[in-house]
Amino acid sequence: MAKKTQASKKRKTASPRGKSQKPARSAKKATSRISSANQFPAAKSTRAPRASSNHTAGRRATKFTKRPAAKAGRRAVKKSAKAGAAIRKTVDAYAATLNDWRKDCVASLRTMIRRTAPKASEKVKWSQPVYEHHGPFAWIKAHAKHVNLGFWRGVELPDPRKLLSGTGHKVRHIKLGSLKDAGKKELQEFVRLAARLNEIKGSPTRRSKSKPKRK
Repeated sequence: MAKKTQASKKRKTASPRGKSQKPARSAKKATSRISSANQFPAAKSTRAPRASSNHTAGRRATKFTKRPAAKAGRRAVKKSAKAGAAIRKTVDAYAATLNDWRKDCVASLRTMIRRTAPKASEKVKWSQPVYEHHGPFAWIKAHAKHVNLGFWRGVELPDPRKLLSGTGHKVRHIKLGSLKDAGKKELQEFVRLAARLNEIKGSPTRRSKSKPKRK
């Protein structure tokens, strides 16, 4: 009986296997984690810190405040351009902007063209007086020190005295340096022939259809 009581006491004092082994395992895991952390330290992030919310809000505010100002400036430029175009819609208004001999030269050329080609219409296009008869055939352009009288079919006009100048495919012009040059007889003949060529061939601005090549 004494032996049995001693055996039962030993069983009560001894802990079961499962409970005695669990703390050992958790301790091993903790030590392994600490050793791995010491061997492989966490990598530091290389990303730059984000800007503060106040900084980004300020940038957005300046971006949106600049746009209305830019739009307002563009609108003002467009309005001024339209106003300038409205002033020069007629040849009279175009000539009124000139204050020297060029004004009289433009008036003299205008009268000559009207008499020579009475069926032609007169309009201000491309910021200059343009004369049309079956398409544009002549224009007047006042420069700083001279006035040009140009022709869309200038290459086709006979010019024995070599008065016309230019390097384009069709267009030629004559440069008038004084009011006296506007009275040349050749100018009237140029206008008459230029209007006549438009009657025969049509508008010089019309693109010619390319014919298909024969095989």
